[in-house]
Amino acid sequence: MRQPDPDKVIAAIRRSFIGSEQVYTFGSCVAFYFILKEIFPKAKPYWSAKARHMITRIGRYYYDISGRVERPPDYELDDKEEYGAMPVVVAFPQKTERRVRFTTPRKL
Repeated sequence: MRQPDPDKVIAAIRRSFIGSEQVYTFGSCVAFYFILKEIFPKAKPYWSAKARHMITRIGRYYYDISGRVERPPDYELDDKEEYGAMPVVVAFPQKTERRVRFTTPRKL
């Protein structure tokens, strides 16, 4: 079976819901890595403490939700690649313009 094209997979994820670029850029880039890791088992995470962002290496190229990206020099292979479980992520962190308030349903 032929491996899917990362550019097409990422484009499909980006089109899957409004705000996907914001979600997977500001707060859920690690979750995006886990999605790509499921599709591309040899994917490797590269983390920048300065940018507080993760990109994913698939083959010889690097990707995030915007598609193929150049690897800046401050991104290093994350040696804690196996996190055990997918982390809980915030859809809209405080850096973004849009804020979402999450509440629990109340009984009537």
